[in-house]
Amino acid sequence: MDRRRFHRGCRLCGLVLATWSWIVACDFADLGGHLSAEEAATPVPSVPVAVDLPANLVDGRFLLQAWNGTNGPFRLLLDTGANRTILDSRAVARMTKAGAAQPLTGAPVSVTFLGKTVPRRRVRLDSLRIGPRTFGSPEVVESDLRSLTRTGLPEPDGIAGMDLFDDVRLVLDFRAGRVSMEPAGSALPEEGSRLALEGAPRRPSVRIQVAGRPVALLLDTGYTGTIAVPPSSVPFSGPLARINVSAAADRMVENLAGRVDGDFTLHQLTFQRPIADLHPNGEGMLGLEALRRFVVRIDPVARNAHFIARESGPVTTPGIRSLGFAFSAVKEGLRVESVLGRDPGESPLRRGDVIVSLAGQPTITNGTARVAELLGGAVDSVEIVLLRGRATRNERLRIQTLLE
Repeated sequence: MDRRRFHRGCRLCGLVLATWSWIVACDFADLGGHLSAEEAATPVPSVPVAVDLPANLVDGRFLLQAWNGTNGPFRLLLDTGANRTILDSRAVARMTKAGAAQPLTGAPVSVTFLGKTVPRRRVRLDSLRIGPRTFGSPEVVESDLRSLTRTGLPEPDGIAGMDLFDDVRLVLDFRAGRVSMEPAGSALPEEGSRLALEGAPRRPSVRIQVAGRPVALLLDTGYTGTIAVPPSSVPFSGPLARINVSAAADRMVENLAGRVDGDFTLHQLTFQRPIADLHPNGEGMLGLEALRRFVVRIDPVARNAHFIARESGPVTTPGIRSLGFAFSAVKEGLRVESVLGRDPGESPLRRGDVIVSLAGQPTITNGTARVAELLGGAVDSVEIVLLRGRATRNERLRIQTLLE
């Protein structure tokens, strides 16, 4: 699948959980990257030379290969917006059965998202190895990550957070498909732009002028869009549009977006009037759609981030088109989670409907890619087959432009 089309599809159709990194990043914001006394007493030695990590670029995201003793490989989704490493409950169960993981006693980690506090269990691993680097007895957080696959993501065994890289310089080269580590504080390339890191440890944020206003943006490889901004931080050229919904801890949250009335520039690459998501928790983010255009170096020790553009010329963002619904992928097809558009009451869809066919093709396999393909084409409507309860209905959906 073409990676650019996949990203555009996620932004166009309004996927439920498409902004899942907001959950991960906000869940652990209260932890602030603080180390326990035990963790602080057993630091991992910094790398003496530059080394590559075993990684695959899948649908624009880096998947690292990790080992727990002889168990593995486990696929960890690299998320620079997460300050703690998370393992899926099924992976933890396998490690525990093999005697290589042990749940920690005491109170679970309390995480908060949009006013809802959720307990998460901490787990101590015997070891964790990623390429040439071994972490002795690391502490991770256990969580059920099955919902990530409903957005079309490859199924991960966990999420690699910035706690694994807080003593090295992390290098992301999306065009080459490489993740590497360099010694912290070592010499930077002469070309490129260097920006100071701000904010809490393990939360790499930089300050960028967006439409002439300084905005702190978290460097977040878990967020698929270009930019997310706090409310009232930048001017918009028109009214905001409800483009999708995402899953919070206890409810669905509508996501708004608008076209910025101005540009932002990062190492000679100007993003002209980008479409920005309005972050529901008031945080700014620079996401994959922007980061993939650079070689990005994040150095939490030297407290800087370095960018080298991999392309030239202005970057323009197309408008957001939609089939008029936000969805999650279920075993029967695409489940409608919310009806979108300027007048949702006119839509033939209802929340809970399951779309089993789009333009004559079943959605049970690769339905997410099919939506992206239709939105990227020239058609203005599409025939669908949906299930409502036990009844099957045939309908026609008009493709709408939510944002010009």
